[in-house]
Amino acid sequence: KGGNLDLSVLQAGDVIYFKDTYDNGRYFTHVGIYVGNDRVINTNTEREKVENDFLTRDWKKYFAGAKRFCK
Repeated sequence: KGGNLDLSVLQAGDVIYFKDTYDNGRYFTHVGIYVGNDRVINTNTEREKVENDFLTRDWKKYFAGAKRFCK
């Protein structure tokens, strides 16, 4: 459930999907959880740790959509 969201309406807890971060294709290549203030929690399998990163312009260019699963 949940409709596809635009970057401008993200709220804490929304799940963000990214595409083409390391492979140009049809599938999502990365997922994060938006925590507010242009920050996203995600993990990098190479370093195997959870990070709290800014949703920078570099990340925004890979933005493929977002979903809100809870009200």
